[in-house]
Amino acid sequence: MGKRRKLISAVFTAAVIAIVFRILNGYDSADDYLSNGIEENAKEISKVTIENNIKKDLNKYRKNNRKCSLPKSIVGKRKLKIYEDFRKFPYNDMEYSSDAVFETLKEIYGEIDFYSEFEKGDIQKYDFYKEKFKQFLDNEFMFYDPDIRNWVYFKDYSAKDVSADIHDFETNVFYFFDIDSDTAPELCISNKRNFVCVFDYLPDKEEVVLWYSMTNSYYRLNGTRTVRWDWDGSRNLLVKLDEYGETEMEVDFYWVNDFNRKKNMEEMWYMIGLPLYFVKNEGYMFTDAVMAEAYYDEAVMVYYFRVTEEQFNELTKDYFAAAEQADENIKEVTYTYEELFGDYL
Repeated sequence: MGKRRKLISAVFTAAVIAIVFRILNGYDSADDYLSNGIEENAKEISKVTIENNIKKDLNKYRKNNRKCSLPKSIVGKRKLKIYEDFRKFPYNDMEYSSDAVFETLKEIYGEIDFYSEFEKGDIQKYDFYKEKFKQFLDNEFMFYDPDIRNWVYFKDYSAKDVSADIHDFETNVFYFFDIDSDTAPELCISNKRNFVCVFDYLPDKEEVVLWYSMTNSYYRLNGTRTVRWDWDGSRNLLVKLDEYGETEMEVDFYWVNDFNRKKNMEEMWYMIGLPLYFVKNEGYMFTDAVMAEAYYDEAVMVYYFRVTEEQFNELTKDYFAAAEQADENIKEVTYTYEELFGDYL
């Protein structure tokens, strides 16, 4: 495709998205969105740049308007117990969920696939991708960072909110597997403490993009299109991703050990969350009786139910079994810098 066609395609794509965002976000005109930089930079950026800008904006829109487990049109018609966050829940006054609610939760959790393999993709492509990623790490070409919407060299990149050095090849580890399920491997870099950055090479564009980044001590890769968050042994979150590294589904649960003032004793509260879906027309419908037992956390937009320890263990056993399996399987795709790129040093 010639430069003129690329430019026309870029401007046309930006214009279409501007119209869409006018509807979604209430822009007064298409120019309002175009003025944010897409049109004026169209000569400088490639199609993948615009696509990533679009995905970033759409993801922001989805997060601001994300579809909870219960459609918003129903929420307003019910008397729900709504709190600023889970720390505000009235734990001392909480009753256990009814057997009917537990059966509903069991059905929902039974539909979640907690397991995910570390897909290796087409092994015959590995040498080609290793060479390209080595060139990328050697700063022979720039990559696109959707967090800042700009192209940068790897040497100038600093993982968001991370003080650790992503450029420390001697101590960092490298995961090399097909995380987006497109048959080609992606390069993941981590210090196994507080960051994982996933880079994707696009051969048709001859470009690298930052596909996903996790900058928190509790995040772990859990397999292809799957990450998890294990917080201090008391809260767990499973995240399912799409082919672009955007969130499709989240589900979490936690437990609290605190002093019950009414009972004058230590007590454990086991809380099960309903899944959050980011895909159109996904979600669940519940009766008033079921939702009357829910506690809504506005901070994370999740409905929680109190269950017994035995019920909690039954609902979450697959999560913990899958996590243990993932921690073992990831070793097969873990490398040192020399192990992965030794042929190109």
